[in-house]
Amino acid sequence: MVFTNLWQIDELSKAAIDDLSFGELESNPRGYFRLLSCPLCSDQLAAAITVGEPIGDYKQLDWLYHSVQTNIYLLLDSYNLEEDGLVSLPEGKQSRYLYYVAADALFHSIVASAKKFLDRGQHLIEKYHGKESERYRHWKSITSNAYDSSLVYALMYDLRNKTEHDFWTISLVNIDEINQKAGLAINIDNDLMNLGLKQGLIERLKNWASMRTGEEKTAWLSLGKCVKTYQSMIQTLYLICLDALIEVIEKRIEEHRLTLESMPGNFIVWSGKGVLSHSATGQTRVYHTPDVKIIESMKQIQNYNIISKLYLSKDNDSLP
Repeated sequence: MVFTNLWQIDELSKAAIDDLSFGELESNPRGYFRLLSCPLCSDQLAAAITVGEPIGDYKQLDWLYHSVQTNIYLLLDSYNLEEDGLVSLPEGKQSRYLYYVAADALFHSIVASAKKFLDRGQHLIEKYHGKESERYRHWKSITSNAYDSSLVYALMYDLRNKTEHDFWTISLVNIDEINQKAGLAINIDNDLMNLGLKQGLIERLKNWASMRTGEEKTAWLSLGKCVKTYQSMIQTLYLICLDALIEVIEKRIEEHRLTLESMPGNFIVWSGKGVLSHSATGQTRVYHTPDVKIIESMKQIQNYNIISKLYLSKDNDSLP
């Protein structure tokens, strides 16, 4: 059998009701799976899809959010960026080169995964609340303000499309051969102007670089501070999306609670020729039934991220 992801529940909209049955899996992931003889009725199928769809979207968004966070922590844990990008270089030219390449690869992963998360978050708010809703206007206001007021947010957001089709790397700066030290930074003067960034962003970068050189400072953005600032902003937007999805899921659960609670198993099993529309082999497919207790866990995650956000905000230094 193929155990599908939560966000695949909509596949069942193409299933014939006679090809569906309930299944039950013990809480232990290695538990025994039982196929139940109870058939599904059309109301149960409709409730599973209606409630399962936003739950699946939430799980997908949560996956994308943790992809961003994982990439960020991999970079921060692998490189000491606390001292404004001062890292200890390994011995040997090849080892040093690969060390630098790995840091750049992690940074590119952060930029790509963050853009994917942001695009998905906006799509889901529009999908469930509409472009005319207060929630959508709030999202656009937050992201637009972040883009206009934070050079870091604007640059990292726009870098996603450019690094996908062009070639650009972070910079190794302040190389100290004697002590085997160097810094990791975004050097405004190193290849960035060749990427074809938006003209407004280019002007902002040039103005900031000019201000820095006027103060006899380098036109470098600290890699560590950029990543931490972006991390805090991403977390804020995750909380906005989470709150919007909680409202939708909670409402749909209440509307279909009795039907959901009437389901004898915690899985829906789809077998027969119909599965070939989603399967290369025709294997039986298994779908999670919506968990009516998911709101509790979502609110716990919400509270945890609010506390974590306050901690990150206190720890961040100001950036342009």
